[in-house]
Amino acid sequence: MSQRTARIRDLLFQRYLAPTKAERPQYAGIELELPLVNLTVGSSSSATILPVDFAVVHTLTRRFAEHFSFASMSIDDEGDPYCLEDSHTGDIFTYDCSYNNLEISFGCTQNLHEIHSRFSGYYRFIQGVLAEHGHSLTGMGVNPHRSVNRHIPLPVGRYQMLYHFLSQARDLEQPAHSVNQAESRAQLENNTQPQRFHSFPEYGMFTSASQIQIDVKYDALIPTIRAFSYLEPLKAVLFANSLFTHQGVDYLCCRDMLWEQSMHGVNPRNTGMFEQIPATPDELLDYLASLSMFCTERDGRYLSFAPIPVLDYFERARLTGTYIDPATRAVKAMDFAPQAGDLNYLRAYKLVDLTFRGTIEYRSVCCQPLCDTMTVPAFHWGLVNKIDELNALFAADKTLFNRAHTPSELRRLFTYAAYPGFVSPDDLRALLIAVLELASNGLCERGLGEEIYLTPLFERAYSLQNPAQRYRTLLSSGHDPISLIEDYAILD
Repeated sequence: MSQRTARIRDLLFQRYLAPTKAERPQYAGIELELPLVNLTVGSSSSATILPVDFAVVHTLTRRFAEHFSFASMSIDDEGDPYCLEDSHTGDIFTYDCSYNNLEISFGCTQNLHEIHSRFSGYYRFIQGVLAEHGHSLTGMGVNPHRSVNRHIPLPVGRYQMLYHFLSQARDLEQPAHSVNQAESRAQLENNTQPQRFHSFPEYGMFTSASQIQIDVKYDALIPTIRAFSYLEPLKAVLFANSLFTHQGVDYLCCRDMLWEQSMHGVNPRNTGMFEQIPATPDELLDYLASLSMFCTERDGRYLSFAPIPVLDYFERARLTGTYIDPATRAVKAMDFAPQAGDLNYLRAYKLVDLTFRGTIEYRSVCCQPLCDTMTVPAFHWGLVNKIDELNALFAADKTLFNRAHTPSELRRLFTYAAYPGFVSPDDLRALLIAVLELASNGLCERGLGEEIYLTPLFERAYSLQNPAQRYRTLLSSGHDPISLIEDYAILD
């Protein structure tokens, strides 16, 4: 191992693994992304659905800041505030990728009831303001009006850089033909799926997620990654809520495909699941060293470049990146030399992702119907202290695991609209219930009554129907799409 490689590995250890050794209480950070929709209809005879009106969004932002006394933290290139923060709670009101996607993130917490209370207050106010202008938030993982919304990145360097980077997939070779769902499943089951790129560089502007970060201790790091990696197929069954059709395949949860078949997936280790789950912290460090860099910052400019594995990146004397000039919106080039601080811009988009905060971020879940918002943090927090029981359950299971497919392959199969035929519905139901009972026990042991938030998940497990399946069934039976948008926007 060269001195340079040893130095980079040490920097990676200090950034990602060392924080897990710190003694601290267990906190969680919750991030909720919610799609914005315009419910007004155009005046033409065709009753055209209209895109989100960004003027309405800016009105909402200013009124929210005034009502809740949130301070403006960031202003876009056109002078509009897009990120607000409450200095007392640490809660943040912002937009993710575009003004079509609202994000509310909460300061570190140890009590889900407090988060639910604050979110309810924010949500009711937001919906009141939006309703004055014929707009609404809703609880879907894919914006139901994505076909009409304006997919314009937030006018700030970071998001313009990201959109430019993702758009480079258009220059790469596309598949010669589409495949139908049966062919796609057969390729997956036989491990012959080719690398392909979709044509939606704007996918971050129409997808919404429900994410949680939870503190993890060093000794629990590998067992936790293992347990939650095995959970991913079951999470697709419980939480899928992003209907999407691409290349002949119907998805109930399209998040995985959109990230993996984008520029982020050029190095497949940056996305998806661990194809081989690390067995030791050293193996996890090896994995981190194999990730690719694609962006950094110089002189206030966000630069992107073709993905380069971390160790290769720091072997280069100089590189060329591109940025978006804020004055002209033109793409410009800049030469730069790698610096150790560039590791702060290392971005992975894994479903189970170790962060620099000493947390694991769980990022595979779609935005949920608003009445079920708290199911996501409750599920994860209920299980983080049941890791040994989870791993024992999965080690003994024959319903999904210890058969022909890896957890990663099973996750992909359960993102499809039709589940694989080799799985018994009764056995799958029993496995889901066993996991949910563990989560409930974990929450009961906290003594706060948070297990109440799991009730909708037990109902989904018994019926084997997630929000995407329900939405798909109602659409196919003739329900009005607007009424479903409103239904998924009901808080309680």
